[in-house]
Amino acid sequence: MTEIAITNLSFSNLTLLGKTLDSTLLQEKEISLDLRRLPFCKPEQILHLALILKDFKRRKKSPATIIIDNTSNITSYLSHIGFFDLIDLPYGKNIGAATGSNTYVPIKELNKRSLLNTSFETGESLQRLIQFEAEGLARVLLGSSTRTANFLIISYSIREAIRNALEHSEQDTCYICGQKWGNGQSQITVVDEGIGIYESFRRASIDNISVDDCLENAIKPGFSRTANLSDEQNIHDNSGYGLYVLYEIAKNYGHLTLSSSNKFLSINREKIQQKGDSLHPGTLLSLTFNAYPGDANDLLGMIIESGEEEALLAGRKKSSRRSKSLISD
Repeated sequence: MTEIAITNLSFSNLTLLGKTLDSTLLQEKEISLDLRRLPFCKPEQILHLALILKDFKRRKKSPATIIIDNTSNITSYLSHIGFFDLIDLPYGKNIGAATGSNTYVPIKELNKRSLLNTSFETGESLQRLIQFEAEGLARVLLGSSTRTANFLIISYSIREAIRNALEHSEQDTCYICGQKWGNGQSQITVVDEGIGIYESFRRASIDNISVDDCLENAIKPGFSRTANLSDEQNIHDNSGYGLYVLYEIAKNYGHLTLSSSNKFLSINREKIQQKGDSLHPGTLLSLTFNAYPGDANDLLGMIIESGEEEALLAGRKKSSRRSKSLISD
C-alpha cells in the first residue's frame, strides 16, 4: 500500500498532490490518502482539493482509502459543508443540506438544466436567475441584503464567476463555496469539472490561442469564445468582460486565482502576477476581497471604459449591457 498524507493545502502543494496521484493511476496496489492532519482550509483550498480527490477516485482502478479524524474541528467543518459528499465519500452532510450563516457559504451545487427549467416555468431569464443566486450567496456571506458597495461588488463577482463556469465548461454543474472572516476579508470560489478554458476557445474556433497563453487572453477585455456566435446562440449574453472585470477588481481590492487547462494565473493588490502549471479537471476561479470600493458603480464604470478602449484598439467588441450592470435585468 502507498500512503500519502495531505498536510499542506497551498496551491503549489495541491498541484504536486495532483501529479503524485496521477503517477499512481497505473499501479495495482492500494492507495491510502491520510486527511487526519489537514490544516485550516479556505474555500479555494477546499474545492481545489475536492476536484483533485474526486477525479482521482473516478479514474483509479484499484482501491483507494481515505483516512479521516472524525474528532477534529477541520473534519467536522468539512463534513458539515458537504466536502465529503463532493468527493463521493459517505460521511457528513450532503451538498446543499447545510444552510450556512453570515460567515460562510457551504458547498452549493448549481445546475444549468435546473436553472433552464425554472426559467421556462417562471418566465425569468437565465441571467436573472443567476443574479438571484448570486445575490442570495452575497446575502448569506455579508449577513445583509442592503445594497451597499460591498454587497453589489460581491454579488456581481459571484454572478460573473458562475456565468464563466456555465459558459466555458460544457458541463451542467458548478460548485460554489465562500467564507468571511472577522478581519473583513472574504473569499468566494467557483469550480467546475468541464473542458477548461483552452478547449472552450479551441472548440469555438478562436485562432492563435495556445494552452500557455489561454488564461492571459481570457482576462483581456472583449476576448470571448462567443465572438463567432449569433445573439440567439449567445444565451449568457457573454461579451468577454466578466473575467476582465474580476481581474481588475482583484488588482485593486484583493486577490484572484484562475486555474484551468493545466495552467494558473493570479493577481493581488500589490499588482504581483503569478502564473504556472496546475493540475485538476475543469476550471477554478477564486476571488478574495481584502477591501471594498466606496462606490461600486463608479468602479465598474471606470474598469469597463478602460477595457473598451483596450478592446477597440485590438479590434474586439464592446461589453454587453449585462457586464456593465451590477444588477441583471
